[in-house]
Amino acid sequence: MKSLAVATLLLAALSSPGALGAEPTHVVIDPSDQYTTTFLGVPKALPADKFQKLKESLVQRKGAYLLSWQEFSGDPPRHIRPYIRRNDYPEVDVVGGLARLLERYDGTPFGLTWNGGLAVTQNDYRHAARTYTAYAQDAASVPRVDRKADPVHPANHLDPLLAK
Repeated sequence: MKSLAVATLLLAALSSPGALGAEPTHVVIDPSDQYTTTFLGVPKALPADKFQKLKESLVQRKGAYLLSWQEFSGDPPRHIRPYIRRNDYPEVDVVGGLARLLERYDGTPFGLTWNGGLAVTQNDYRHAARTYTAYAQDAASVPRVDRKADPVHPANHLDPLLAK
């Protein structure tokens, strides 16, 4: 859950209410946790000094980087798919859904889990960490479960957040 530190820094840096909802200027991609890659749209309302602090904090994060929104939105699959080790949800367009979430909820961190799910809550991140640990020890030990029993099933987050 180290990648949440960057998101926490960004959220703390937001100084103007109502910053959410505008197309972000950049996207933070932080794959420093093995079980999730954190994606975060950087709001236009983020002051320049806070943006500089964010960029400096990424240097300390293993593999974390920043893309312009234009570069990210031009080809979201290129920047999202490499972080899915095993896609347990082929029936869900997690790539398109995550890109829409980043645009709609700039300043909000979203975790793409190792198996193509989405982590939004602490429970989701803990679940992803537990299942990844089991998967790393024995890939066959983590069976796909019913949507209702799976806290990171992407449709459980995409449907309500994108008003489906």
